[in-house]
Amino acid sequence: MSKIDKSIVKKTFIYFIGNFASKIIMAIMIPFYAYFVTVEELGVFDYSQTLMNIIAPIIFLALWEAVLRFLIIEDDQEKKNNIIFTSLAVVIVIILFLITFAAVVFFLSDNYIMLYTSIMICVYGAAQVWQYYARALAENKVYIQASVAGTIINFLLLIITVFLFDMGIDGLFWSYIIGQISIVIIIEKKIQIKKTLTGNTFEWDILKSMLVFSLPLVLNLASAWLIAGSGRIIIMQTLGAYESGLFSFAMKFGTIVSMFGTVISMALIEEAIIKSKQERIDEYFSNIIEVVFKLFLSICILAIPFIAIFYHFLPNKGYSESYSLVPLFLIYAIIMTMSTNVGAIFQARNSTKMLFYTTVAAALVTIILSLYLINILDVFGVMIAQVTGALTLLISRWFFANKLINLKVKWRDIIILILLYLLVIIVFKDNLNPLSIIISLFLVIAVLMLNKEMIVQLKNLKKVNKLN
Repeated sequence: MSKIDKSIVKKTFIYFIGNFASKIIMAIMIPFYAYFVTVEELGVFDYSQTLMNIIAPIIFLALWEAVLRFLIIEDDQEKKNNIIFTSLAVVIVIILFLITFAAVVFFLSDNYIMLYTSIMICVYGAAQVWQYYARALAENKVYIQASVAGTIINFLLLIITVFLFDMGIDGLFWSYIIGQISIVIIIEKKIQIKKTLTGNTFEWDILKSMLVFSLPLVLNLASAWLIAGSGRIIIMQTLGAYESGLFSFAMKFGTIVSMFGTVISMALIEEAIIKSKQERIDEYFSNIIEVVFKLFLSICILAIPFIAIFYHFLPNKGYSESYSLVPLFLIYAIIMTMSTNVGAIFQARNSTKMLFYTTVAAALVTIILSLYLINILDVFGVMIAQVTGALTLLISRWFFANKLINLKVKWRDIIILILLYLLVIIVFKDNLNPLSIIISLFLVIAVLMLNKEMIVQLKNLKKVNKLN
């Protein structure tokens, strides 16, 4: 088996383009934040997004995960329609509940941040469900179109509301909300999910089966976001909006790396479900995990010099204090990406409870350490806690995954890349100088040499595609 699976490469490319909608735009938005958004405003907005990401899987029962699995493995069209009808009926009830809750908040409270957060939960959950419908129905082109359109709308509205009309934090919220709504509208217009509401049947047995699959993932997803977001909540409540803003700004660089991890994980989970009954799945997962680990370490090694240059010319010096957090955020992004990829083994083997147990353990480690270290090391202590929590997640999942399949990964190149990453952090710790530039060139050559086999395989896949 080739180390680079053709289906994984194809689906990763598709989801890379699609996730441009929610992730890659952050690369463009980082300098935008630096110029036009205060540290405090970014801190509050990111705090609301953190709450959204933790609460949404709970409110929506992580139903989108079950939608993906059940529609992919089902061949009978009538059965597929009933799965869509059943899940859609539940989602509509949930959305109506959220809209009602948001209206009550609006009339009974002057807390506009709570109102915005409620609306964000509603539109984010709806966008997730409709995107998973598109993926499950193999409407990849629609998925991409909606995601890219949502990104463009979000970014254009940011420029209009924050830059032109100086709406500040209100502009941040409304840009995001309308961007998510546009995703739902575009997908619905293209694939007409609402048509399944006519002539199909709500089946309690289907709902029960879907919930048995998705409910362990509810707490898993919420706990996963607790690992990523509990630090921001603790910082906001303990140190305030300014420190939360610094933390959030540094996190954006790690989020870009996570975006690549997300698209690979999306492709890997689908392929894992399809290949779950095949032989040699041990070799399949071992190869993919090894390649992904090397790929992300390489990306982070090459990213550090560019990030250092960006901070050197940063116009808003208030954000400059966050640079020391960036290398740890990149490490955190790598570890979480690997944890997700190892976690795909549990979904392939229909053992989602293990995802829950490992994630809760990691979340507890993160929260307890954050509460302790924030009083000693401030924001840096929370960052250390997040990395430790992520390591707990990866190590525990690796341990239990090895009980399901036999993982065999070649560690030599991975260890070398880790050492190169530590070197680049030391070189770019303080100032840019000719020596750091020379070392960067050396690192580029070293990374290319260590990934030579992967590059050759990608070229071979490209040739095969041309012949086909």
